[in-house]
Amino acid sequence: RGVAPVDWQHGCPEGPFGIVYVDDKTFGQCPNWTSLCLAKMRLQAKGFVVQTTARQALTLPWATLHEWGVIACELGVESYNDAILHRCRKPASCAFIDEATRRISQAGVLVCPNILVGLDGENDATYARTQLWLERCPNLGWINLYHVVDYRYGGDETVQGHVLRTTA
Repeated sequence: RGVAPVDWQHGCPEGPFGIVYVDDKTFGQCPNWTSLCLAKMRLQAKGFVVQTTARQALTLPWATLHEWGVIACELGVESYNDAILHRCRKPASCAFIDEATRRISQAGVLVCPNILVGLDGENDATYARTQLWLERCPNLGWINLYHVVDYRYGGDETVQGHVLRTTA
C-alpha cells in the first residue's frame, strides 16, 4: 500500500500492516506513547523497525520489545572509531556500540547499523576498523550507508584524506 504518514498524537492507526517503520529518530526517548502504539498495532502488524542511538539502546528492554514485534533496530553507529565519534561530538563509543549490539542481538532483534562515510578524520585505517566491526556484527540485518558531503570542496575536486572521493 505504500507509505502513509501517521499523526501519533491522535491515536494509532488501524491495520492490517506489513512491516511498520516507527519513525522516531531516537526510539525510546518518548516511551509514554511508543509502548501503547506498539502493543495495539502488534495485533495486525508483521513487525516493527525502530531507530535509536547506541547510548539510548542501552536503556531499552529489548526482550520485551521483541515480544511486542520489534524485528529490527537501525542503530546509529556512524563510525566504529572512538576518535572519530568524539571529534563529531557523537554520544557514543565503541564500548557503547558493542554493548548495545550485544543486547539487541541477544533479544533476537536484527542489528541494522547506520554508517556515515566521509566524516572528518576518516581514512583507510578507520574505514577498515568499521568494516571489520560490520563483518563481526552479530545478527546483522542490513546496513544503511550514508555519504557525508563536505561542500567546502567543489564537486570535481578530490577530497584528500577520504577513501571515497567525489569526481563529477
